[in-house]
Amino acid sequence: MVIFTTKIMENLKVTLNESKLAIVQLFLIILILVCTFCLEMSSQTREEKMNEQNAFELFSLIQSITKSFPLTKEKMESLFKTPIQLVQENDYVQFFEGGSIHLANDVIIEKIDLRLHKTRPNDKGFIVLNITNACIKLEEIKDKYGMLEITDSPRGRSLYEVTSYSTLLPWGKISFSFAEIKRDCLCAIILNPQAKSLYE
Repeated sequence: MVIFTTKIMENLKVTLNESKLAIVQLFLIILILVCTFCLEMSSQTREEKMNEQNAFELFSLIQSITKSFPLTKEKMESLFKTPIQLVQENDYVQFFEGGSIHLANDVIIEKIDLRLHKTRPNDKGFIVLNITNACIKLEEIKDKYGMLEITDSPRGRSLYEVTSYSTLLPWGKISFSFAEIKRDCLCAIILNPQAKSLYE
């Protein structure tokens, strides 16, 4: 009887130890899951804040450009702090290019494409900024500019075709383009102060 009772007590101790071990293991699993979730949330928050800063700096830059109309090579060189070179011209238009420009949080203006009309009276210029490296999303742009209208869509010929979202402002038309190859991220900004409608 004593031997039988002793065996029962030993088995009970083993069972209790196994239960304690299972509880500890469960606690550790829960702790790991909570820490992982917190790290992911922290990472997302940092990314969102970076995106907001990226968008803010670009919007400030756009505002500076619009205050510079009519555009000239000299004005854009002063604003971007980089040389802008004449790369091509015809009887009507001069084509200038510059870049790359590094902004905060790894935003890069890969190329500045400035076009100035040679014969048109009161020409205000035309400029395209190609954006790379950081991802600025459409929602951030809409937060700044409100409702945008689709003015260009891919035609299925290339992954580099874009969807462009545009709006008219007092100074002219601004468009934001997103290429199919990375459709969630802004790839270009187009400022056309000559435009009187969304589709010109």
